Amino acid sequence: MKLETRMRQSIKKRTGTLILRSDVASLGSPTQVTHALDVLIQKGELIRLTRGLYAKTDLSNIEPRPRG
Repeated sequence: MKLETRMRQSIKKRTGTLILRSDVASLGSPTQVTHALDVLIQKGELIRLTRGLYAKTDLSNIEPRPRG
């Protein structure tokens, strides 16, 4: 299973809106985690708020925006 898929499942299980990099760091090497997070950002599933802090998004027709 791809790291991106495992990360997506892990993020989906979390009840909160915010995701820390440390929450998903154990899923792969630092380089792999960075790449998977970048892919999820490009697909509009996450938004990077600041270094190491991400937010789940509500996918809209205009642009992704943080939940809540």
